Amino acid sequence: MATLIIGLVVFLGLHSTRIFANDARAKAIARLGEGPWKGIYSLLSLIGLALIIWGFAQARWNAAVLWAPPVFVRHIAIALMLVSLILLGGYVFKKSHIAVAVHHPMVWSVAVWSAAHLFANGSAASRRYSMKSCAAGLKARFFSVMMFVVPWAVASSTGKTLNWESVAPKWSADS
Repeated sequence: MATLIIGLVVFLGLHSTRIFANDARAKAIARLGEGPWKGIYSLLSLIGLALIIWGFAQARWNAAVLWAPPVFVRHIAIALMLVSLILLGGYVFKKSHIAVAVHHPMVWSVAVWSAAHLFANGSAASRRYSMKSCAAGLKARFFSVMMFVVPWAVASSTGKTLNWESVAPKWSADS
């Protein structure tokens, strides 16, 4: 589990530099050059991704089985995957009726995909946190909230503002 967490910190931390340390990122690009920066960024991203995959593979073998899904749940998961792919197609074709109706088709696609896999897999490794005790669930929720609150508080105390518009994708059916 430690390998999975380290991989997530490396991968997500690196991909959050544009949000939380845009000035430091710009200075590093100016000092190293754009090509070497992209090379180092890509290499560290691949290392983080490899750690995530390796850590998840380790966690799967040691995860407790929470429930044994019935056979019919597989069919529900397949149907949900079809819905997920249709929503993903709505993201690709931004002026489609699907994109206009749901506003965020890729977000909904990932949510439906996640739900389908949670229905079909009954192990704790498929969950965000272990459901064995309420304390473990509360600890995980506290940790995930702090992952966003602490950087915001640091940025606010230093007088910097987080410019979400420059890094967030434009979610509209017109673009």
